[in-house]
Amino acid sequence: LGVNLPATAADGDSHTVTVQLFDSLGTPHNLDVTFTYDETNTEWDITIADPVLASDPTQVSGSVTAATRTISFAGDGTPASITAPPIEITWDDAVTTADDMLTASNTELNLDL
Repeated sequence: LGVNLPATAADGDSHTVTVQLFDSLGTPHNLDVTFTYDETNTEWDITIADPVLASDPTQVSGSVTAATRTISFAGDGTPASITAPPIEITWDDAVTTADDMLTASNTELNLDL
């Protein structure tokens, strides 16, 4: 997952990236990852929306376990800290029972399938 977050963001500015996941049957699902700038704490809050079917974005296909996720940057633009516990998805029974997680590793967000 690559994201270019603006250094000049104002409080409350947000940027959303859509990640496409595939279940065990090969059906694509979209997962929206939103980064919202928090000027008070000089960090970006990360929220993960419940996955939806790529073919019908009105149909939710699972639920994401809620958790606090943030990223802050040093003055030179490198990540200073990342708080990102695994993103656990509970798929609807009709979709899959695969354990898909989005995790943080060092300074890079990885999608582990």
